[in-house]
Amino acid sequence: MALEIFAESFVSASLEVIFDRLASSEIWNVIGGQKVMLDHAEVKQFTDKGVKKWLVKVKNAVYDAEDLLDEISTEALRCKMEAADSHSKIGPTHLLNDFSTWFKAINLDRQSMESRVKDIIRRLEVLAQVIDVLDLKGGSKKLPQRLHSTSLVDESDVVGKIEIKESIKRLLSDNSTSRKKKIDVISIIGMGGAGKNTLAQLLYNDETVQYHFQRKAWICVSEEFSLLKITKSILQTIGSDTQGESLDLLQQNLRKCLVDQKFLLVLDDVWEKSTGEGEGIRVPLRTAWERLRIPFLAAAEGSKVVVTTRNRNVAKIMGADHIHPLEGLSEVHSWSLFEKLAFEDGEFGPYPQLESIGRKIVAKCKGLPLAVKSLGSLLYSKTDAREWEKILESEIWSLKDAEILPSLILSYEDLPLHLKQCFAYCSIFPKDHAFDKQYLILLWMAEGFVQFRKSNERMVEVGEQYFDELLSKCFFQKSVTKESGFVMHDLIHDLAQCIPREFCIRFEDDKVSEIPENFRHALHFISDDIGGSPGIKCLEATVERKCERLRTSLQLSSVRRFDLHTMLSKWRYIRVLSLYCYNLHDLPDSIGELKHLRYLDMSHTKIKKLPDSLRDLYNLQTLIPSKHGHCIEWPTRINKLINLRHLDTSCCSEMPCHIGGLRNLEKLNNFIVGQRDGFRIDELRELSNIGGRLEISELQNVGCAKDALGAKMEDKKHLDELILRWKKEGTPNDVVIQSGVLNNLQPHLHLKQLTIYGYPGEHFPNWLGGLQNLVTLELRDCKCSSLPPLGQLPSLKHLSISRMNGIERVGREFFFHEDAASSSFRFLQTFIFENMHNWEEWSCCGCKFLCLQELYLIDCPKLTGNFFH
Repeated sequence: MALEIFAESFVSASLEVIFDRLASSEIWNVIGGQKVMLDHAEVKQFTDKGVKKWLVKVKNAVYDAEDLLDEISTEALRCKMEAADSHSKIGPTHLLNDFSTWFKAINLDRQSMESRVKDIIRRLEVLAQVIDVLDLKGGSKKLPQRLHSTSLVDESDVVGKIEIKESIKRLLSDNSTSRKKKIDVISIIGMGGAGKNTLAQLLYNDETVQYHFQRKAWICVSEEFSLLKITKSILQTIGSDTQGESLDLLQQNLRKCLVDQKFLLVLDDVWEKSTGEGEGIRVPLRTAWERLRIPFLAAAEGSKVVVTTRNRNVAKIMGADHIHPLEGLSEVHSWSLFEKLAFEDGEFGPYPQLESIGRKIVAKCKGLPLAVKSLGSLLYSKTDAREWEKILESEIWSLKDAEILPSLILSYEDLPLHLKQCFAYCSIFPKDHAFDKQYLILLWMAEGFVQFRKSNERMVEVGEQYFDELLSKCFFQKSVTKESGFVMHDLIHDLAQCIPREFCIRFEDDKVSEIPENFRHALHFISDDIGGSPGIKCLEATVERKCERLRTSLQLSSVRRFDLHTMLSKWRYIRVLSLYCYNLHDLPDSIGELKHLRYLDMSHTKIKKLPDSLRDLYNLQTLIPSKHGHCIEWPTRINKLINLRHLDTSCCSEMPCHIGGLRNLEKLNNFIVGQRDGFRIDELRELSNIGGRLEISELQNVGCAKDALGAKMEDKKHLDELILRWKKEGTPNDVVIQSGVLNNLQPHLHLKQLTIYGYPGEHFPNWLGGLQNLVTLELRDCKCSSLPPLGQLPSLKHLSISRMNGIERVGREFFFHEDAASSSFRFLQTFIFENMHNWEEWSCCGCKFLCLQELYLIDCPKLTGNFFH
């Protein structure tokens, strides 16, 4: 143990100098430390090619620095692991000899690393020298501000919003309030350009609304929710005194103005940023809003606040009573708006040759009003069809012509750095790609975008927070075609592609674009039948070119032939490697040399054996083996993958040995219980971080109840769904043992879904009736002769009981107890009994099933009687 500690300390001391030289370089104070300057550069790159080139070079240097630091930390981790391994296998003398050899090797590596550090620092120093020339230094310079909104609107420009306008108008005209707070908040949510401002203007100027309110104020909040400025603006709008800078006096004045007055306030374009009473003082938006609304409480009942925002979180923070998300315009309404703006007389009549082209252009706008307006205005008075076709075939993000990008840039600019990285990374996927939330989070984790804020946080949960924040800010939207999927609006996708263009490349069949010199991320989307196409040839060419710094290689379709060994030898810095649908039977040993690799997907390949070298991938976080139903031969000592967090075992017939050593594991689809050491159920003991869905199968292999207790299922608080499965064939005769096994597999109270298959015991354990958060329960093929008191589960909504031929009657025991039967199953919505061949009697004991929506009694031939009498 002492030698292991010494080895680790030596690595730290040997490499600390390199860390310090890179981290303490003055250049980071100029570039890395100036967040305002970098934010400025991120936005200015859209209009200044010089800034764009500069930013690309900075990012390249940062990429190289990250690779170097990752290499150093990986080397330190390798030394620590090998020292611990040697200490457990050999004596001290041999360990010292091995360590001496490694000592010499690290000195040679150190010289190379120092040379790379010097090169990175030199490049950053050169970049720092031109900051003044590019007008980036000094964060006090502000970008041109967006025009402030007003309450005036040209109603002839408004289409497609009549229904939602009338709905909100009825809410505004209603004198009642939703809660005991005297003033309702109505929120209009949508992405930039969706028409929130226009809708709010229509409502504000409606004659009925004008008549209904005695006091009105329209405030454009924009990027920062300044309590002082907003209070002053309201007072100015209603014609009151705004002298002084005392917030207290201003609020008292506002309160006097609003006493017993029906008041309408529109807060347009609210973001999550807020400021306090003085310069530099920042308070949470919730605090600022609660203080702003205090004077409003003096207003008459029926007063309203209308908030427009791009961010659903804003609506929640401000306690919105009614939320109205804005959907895109219909095809008919989009064309109506475009036609009015694109033709001199507001209709295409004199130019029939332009109609078909124009309709295709409108279709590209996907119902976004701002996009339709932008392109309609761009084409106004242009009657040459070739000009229209040029617009149709060009990219809509062109800042030279389109107005849509500035509104989206504002949304992008507001994102923190980690979300900017996550958003930009999505540009590697094609338009209309249906994003799987969990899959995308795994990629973000592998790229290093997901950062811990607390030591006890699970990385996947932090990633989920990132995704949800982007979703709330309308960078993603729910897919119409894929129930659990998400998509990016085309204009959002266009914006994403503008940002990392020099670092991302996508090969789509024969659409071969110019390959950037510094690309780091590549996605291949190639059809099955184009093996000799330019797309394949270009893909192969990337291996021969300067692509050794590639970080991402993703695959969305099959590749019939590819030299994997050559690819792995070239891609030293790869972090994400998808071999999805590659025609592969073997994974070369050289996979173990990819020390930066964090994500490895081999799904839909024919790989049956994973080489032992795989265990040397100390940084690996996600491992997805083949899903063709093959018997996977796992590498020995897989527990060396100490950073593994996601292991897909959904199609495996046997578990890796000693999986319990993977203590950082957060996702494990299936655990197959074995009878040998290293495969028993107690391997789950230390896996306290696993979450989501877990299936434990082959439970008949658990030899005694004490072994099941060793799994510590009650400690796994992150699990949402648990499936417990006994194999029907070969179920042991000793039902007492299996009753104890299930009793000792009691899950955490947070569990939401539970399925029990093939349980051979005579009775269910008592804990089954105490899962307070259980929403869905399925009991199938169980041998019990009675059902547990499920009526007492307070959150149960879906219950399915099937193939339980030991059940002959269902009575009071099922509903908890006699005097509480009427309150049993209070929230049950779906109730299924299926294939209950010996069930004869059902007494509902007065249970009313107040929320029941669906009842299925399928193949229950002996059941008779009036069940709900």
